[in-house]
Amino acid sequence: MESIDLKSYKLPIRIEDNFGSALHALLGLLEFVGEHSNSIIELKYDDALFTHPFLTAGISGINEKFSSRLLISANNFNHHHIQSYMSLVNYPDGIQIPWPYPANIDNLMLAFRDRFFLPILNFPVDDSDEADKFRQVLMSSFESLLINQGDLKGETIVAIKYFINEMIDNMVNHSFVPTGKIFAQAFPNKRFMDICLLDSGRTLLDSYKKDERSRYPLIFSHLQAIEAAVNGKSTKDMEISRGYGISTSRRMLTEGLRGNFFMLSGSAWFYQDFKTEASGDFGSKVFWPGVYTAIRIPLLEISGFNHSSFLTN
Repeated sequence: MESIDLKSYKLPIRIEDNFGSALHALLGLLEFVGEHSNSIIELKYDDALFTHPFLTAGISGINEKFSSRLLISANNFNHHHIQSYMSLVNYPDGIQIPWPYPANIDNLMLAFRDRFFLPILNFPVDDSDEADKFRQVLMSSFESLLINQGDLKGETIVAIKYFINEMIDNMVNHSFVPTGKIFAQAFPNKRFMDICLLDSGRTLLDSYKKDERSRYPLIFSHLQAIEAAVNGKSTKDMEISRGYGISTSRRMLTEGLRGNFFMLSGSAWFYQDFKTEASGDFGSKVFWPGVYTAIRIPLLEISGFNHSSFLTN
């Protein structure tokens, strides 16, 4: 009988507050998974004191795609506060929604209305009326989180909701998987909220290659695809688009609200904040099967911010 090649991967002791720390940890894990493609990988939280939504949601997505290769125990945390937190957010699988979608989805979201987080939630990304209703309830809960934990007002909430809706619409139109994932957590004392949206479906490059109208014949790399996506080159038809597009939405987030934006698809990445914009390709080192997006929203009102001012630029 052939022996199983088992590898251990130790999660970091702590995650710093800076935006890139949790992303760096996730990229390190993705690289390890890629390097040991023929091994079973056991995740070890033995020394971990803290974790973070960007990493935790990412692991949930990796586990969904490569569950036969990952060993993740929901009860192997040495520090009780991490154990309690991971149980509350439904790590690693997230809340699973059965088909048909339950009639009491309002009650599901109501249970988290007064918390500082939305749990890891698998939400439907098909285009049925039932799925659309579920997503509307999800957005209502997300709005409550912004209001209760961030004390945010109309213009700011409108911009953030449009951004989230745009990312969800992209999953509905392009991911070709049953569900996407969202995980949001507010840090009121630190005055920011971190949100992770991801799917394990098609990459952006796959979407451009399979565009029914063949509008983008010169996009043939993951880097070209992600740069096209964040700069407004969409494969969605205008009549089914309900948002402003990724380009406008990310500018609202970064330039208008002073937030942070990171996207990973295939081997390519894009990052933007108020001062910086950068993109690149990890080559064969890192690969995300689908689209992973992480954003940070300052929990403060920006004087003079008006979301409509971004619609004409």
